[in-house]
Amino acid sequence: MNEHWFEIKEVESLDTPSLVFFKKRILNNIETVVQWVNGDTTRLRPHIKTFKCENILKILRGYGILKVKTATITETDLAASAGIPDVLMAYQLSNQKVQRFIDLMLKYPETCFSTLLDNPHTAYLLNEKAIDNQCFIDVFIDVNVGMNRTGIDYLKAEEFLNFLKTFKNLRFRGFHCYDGNLKDKDWRVRTKDCATYFNFLKEIIETQTESEKLEIAMGGSNTFPFYAQNTEGVCCPGTFVLWDDNYTENLPEQPFQTAALLVAQVVSIPKPHHICIDVGYKAVASENPLDKRLRILNYDNLTPISHSEEHMVFSHPKDISIPIGSTIYALPFHICPTVALYNEAYVIENQEVVDKWGITNSRQI
Repeated sequence: MNEHWFEIKEVESLDTPSLVFFKKRILNNIETVVQWVNGDTTRLRPHIKTFKCENILKILRGYGILKVKTATITETDLAASAGIPDVLMAYQLSNQKVQRFIDLMLKYPETCFSTLLDNPHTAYLLNEKAIDNQCFIDVFIDVNVGMNRTGIDYLKAEEFLNFLKTFKNLRFRGFHCYDGNLKDKDWRVRTKDCATYFNFLKEIIETQTESEKLEIAMGGSNTFPFYAQNTEGVCCPGTFVLWDDNYTENLPEQPFQTAALLVAQVVSIPKPHHICIDVGYKAVASENPLDKRLRILNYDNLTPISHSEEHMVFSHPKDISIPIGSTIYALPFHICPTVALYNEAYVIENQEVVDKWGITNSRQI
């Protein structure tokens, strides 16, 4: 393995902080995820919130990955505009978003759109709007399997499904589960925890007359290995495309490569054996503790001291010198919300900048 894979020729030409994508690693990660489902790309529905990039969507499409998940109307629009034929907005619609969603259906008639439901109020709202617009809305039942964020209790899923069948303008597509609460570092523990509700929902699907058309869209990165082995389920990882330091540390059974990092520089030396770099809250996801926000790749033993909107301060050993203007290569701990802070990423091939890819601003919901 190349220990200096992150180095970029003429890196001083980049304005900092910059987000950079390593194209070869992205392609390798996509090829790896396809291998994990034995080449059956119909079993993949990756979440695009990690990258929000039209160029990457077109690469996925080139590998035969034709279904995705999104979290916002803007991401949903992006996926359809990139030619993805099946887009699940994995977020429950409310108020104005229902009409915006229907407008996308009209804008992209060749794309199959679907959304989530977990309660009668939203079912009535969607059905009413569908009638008003003389259309049908495809829905997945959002199932709560322990995340306790959204979704109906999985034991009540069949009852809710029977309720949905009373709505003339809603079409049931399947079940959706996100089990991000399963974080044990031992993948065998994660597998045991998710098998129960997966088998329960699979039995419900098997009783339906339209069973060949129905889908169980399951999990994310944490439980991807389990669903990849179960041919009845559709896997929904997202972070695999870029990977990050969090999953490298906590999902060691998955062989994906980190493919995105930040290029920064030293802007000040506030006191001896300390440096300040230009990566603040506005440049990297900062919801985790200070020592779990980014990792410096090109200097050892740097310890984060403080973090603010435009600055991050580190201490370093006395026996190294890091002058003002020095390049810093930093690996984000959580890549998804980090990408959302940027409008573009520099693309690296053979250690050179070869392109810039646009990122859809996820703050546009």
